Amino acid sequence: MMTFKYFLENLFGDDFDIQKWRDEIKARGSIVDKKRVSEKAQLKLYHGFNQDPKTFNYLFDPSKSEQGLLWFTHNMIRNYDPYEYAASRGKYLLTYPLEILKVADIVTYENGTSERMVSNDLSNLATPTENSRNLVFFDSLIVLPENWFFTYKSEKFIGTNKILKVNPNMISET
Repeated sequence: MMTFKYFLENLFGDDFDIQKWRDEIKARGSIVDKKRVSEKAQLKLYHGFNQDPKTFNYLFDPSKSEQGLLWFTHNMIRNYDPYEYAASRGKYLLTYPLEILKVADIVTYENGTSERMVSNDLSNLATPTENSRNLVFFDSLIVLPENWFFTYKSEKFIGTNKILKVNPNMISET
């Protein structure tokens, strides 16, 4: 019979030594310092469409789109290639640079080691079952600008209800 302990001990295969891992956690001790850091970053978003963008003067109006939103794929989607997914949705592809904020805590332990992590107070800002401006992604909380959000869908598309005026150089033919 498989117990939870057996499952954990065998989760990572033969080369994962759970006792060594436990010893390392014990040896590092408690957190003695925590510093919140944030950094600006840019995320490339992709949106496929069919209508010649000259006909609407490069003005993307979400009210004329599916569910009143502009939907974008991005590189944080893990199940498929976001570029190919968007490109397969139409004759044209919009590549939109979105300024985001990455927030995390740098914690230092008693033994002097440090690591980047998302503390519970940051994690609680993300609501995965609703449209949310925040998403926990590995060791950071990703914060989107006003009027942008990660969708409630499991793929975590990014959506906006904001009208976008884009430059022609952001659009390519697929």
